[in-house]
Amino acid sequence: MSARPRIRLTREGRYYLFVLAFIVGGAVLREANLLVVLASLMVGPMLFSWRAVVMTTRRVSVRRQVVPRASVGDSVIVTVMMKNSRRSLASWGFTVTDRVRELNRVAGPGAGGALERDNQVDVYFPVVPAGTECTVDYRLSLNRRGRYHLGPLTLSTGFPFDFLRSTLELDCPAELLVCPAVGQFTHQWDHQIESLQHGQQRTQRRRGLAEGDYYGLREWRPGDSRRWIHWRTSAKLGAVSVLQFEELRQRDLALVIDLWQPGQPSPLDLAYVEFAVSFAATASVELGRRGSNELAMAVAGREVECWAATASRMLAQEILDYLATSQGGSQIDLPAAFRALAPKLRRGAKLLVISTRSAEQARNALPADAELRNGFEFVAQWLNVREERVRSCIQFSKARVE
Repeated sequence: MSARPRIRLTREGRYYLFVLAFIVGGAVLREANLLVVLASLMVGPMLFSWRAVVMTTRRVSVRRQVVPRASVGDSVIVTVMMKNSRRSLASWGFTVTDRVRELNRVAGPGAGGALERDNQVDVYFPVVPAGTECTVDYRLSLNRRGRYHLGPLTLSTGFPFDFLRSTLELDCPAELLVCPAVGQFTHQWDHQIESLQHGQQRTQRRRGLAEGDYYGLREWRPGDSRRWIHWRTSAKLGAVSVLQFEELRQRDLALVIDLWQPGQPSPLDLAYVEFAVSFAATASVELGRRGSNELAMAVAGREVECWAATASRMLAQEILDYLATSQGGSQIDLPAAFRALAPKLRRGAKLLVISTRSAEQARNALPADAELRNGFEFVAQWLNVREERVRSCIQFSKARVE
């Protein structure tokens, strides 16, 4: 290995040398042969300890396996693998220290401030036989979204007497992206959407794949699910007949996430920002599972980012990656988010604003000559996360943002 181990004297080793020096001094002053013999015997374990820690650290390598992404509240399993490439000598009593450092300073409950110091995790390898590789797992639970850096890895051993300790530091960098908490929409959310579609939703009888109610039968076609086969009718007609469903008109949504917070935010203000982030994450994941709606979303935080595409798991993951490090602020450029989203809106799409403030507060915060100062008539619905009815739209199972 290119890195060289550092060998240092431990506290026990210093005590041992102090006693040895005391005995050597007594032997010299009193000319006592027995003390000379005792001092000679005590030198042996010190020399053996030095040789042992030097030999056991040679040709030893370590690596780490960790998933690249996780969600707030998830328990991430990190696997540390240590390999002994020597042919004859085992490695004993190794401690591997891993460090976890937050790269992005995301404020708020559930996001937290920057870590004051690196978190440190120690795993212990009692013995690694020659020519083998051993693994040890540890669990990492991060309750703050953001980007984390893992490493370097530090190997150390004091076997057998712990008079001397050999330490070897390896880079082994890895990054872990902790995405915001994702919940599930409740009936309250469906109620909000239905209110937008009131008087406009129609049921269309269309052939093909559908998700509505059953209304008729048709002949079987390649690609149809066997679950749709109506066996009684098929037996009467002598041909396979399948259920025909009603297909509901797609609901295309456009979301603007307003991550406003005061200049001196309280813990409650930061909690509302976290809820708005989790709301956006839940919307992207839930719509991505359905995979049929068009989703347009703009996040207005310290920076403005916009997406517009067919809802899918890939789009949801891209949004989650961005939300992992997005931050709120007191100077939110909400008009910029509207302008970025406007060209991407499909005809008939409904615009919802998920905000940490009321529409009146957002309007009053705009300059007097702002383009959108005098109204948000194009906004179909403004959802303020400070209201209980809005917070009840999402239910969290793994991590709850209060």
